[in-house]
Amino acid sequence: MAKAFSELITDLEAAGLQHSEWLAMLLDREVVYRQDKRMGARLRHAKLRHQAAPEGIDYRAPRGLERQLVQELLKGSWFEAHETQPRVRRQESSCFSGGVHR
Repeated sequence: MAKAFSELITDLEAAGLQHSEWLAMLLDREVVYRQDKRMGARLRHAKLRHQAAPEGIDYRAPRGLERQLVQELLKGSWFEAHETQPRVRRQESSCFSGGVHR
């Protein structure tokens, strides 16, 4: 929090803010800092072998991955709607769950 405080003190745009806005910005920076620190610790603890990203998926490989299904899963809207599976392949076999869902 001390680092964020010193950054805000020297920031010319922050100087024009009201006290409550300035304090909210300081607290927001602290929250983001703590979240980033926790995420970093989780990633170190997970000991992931590869730096993988959804953009790096090779759909040409014979794994049965469908671009539309993966993109729907990445959106997460099916999760927010409390569904058990995205609507893209509800009646077909899913390559992610390994079974047939009807």
